[in-house]
Amino acid sequence: MENDKWELVNDKWELVYVGERKSEGKRDRITQHLIDKDERTGSKLNEVKNTVRSGGHIGVSFLLVKPESLRLYVEEYIIGNTKKLIWNVHGKAQR
Repeated sequence: MENDKWELVNDKWELVYVGERKSEGKRDRITQHLIDKDERTGSKLNEVKNTVRSGGHIGVSFLLVKPESLRLYVEEYIIGNTKKLIWNVHGKAQR
């Protein structure tokens, strides 16, 4: 990469996973889902490796939900209104 700025020139980001976590545990949750090789956490380590090996990029975004007690509602809303989340085991939209 020639500069420090991440840009997608001809591609669009594809949403593949939606999850929720209390704000103080978000770093651990990202590690559990994307890095740790533990089947109990539903790790996507192989998918991450395959994406990077094929020249793809992985992006992570966060939404701060206030009050935090609404985070499950927001997660369910996004999952319910998204056609395909290929990394969500339980997050396939029912349409």
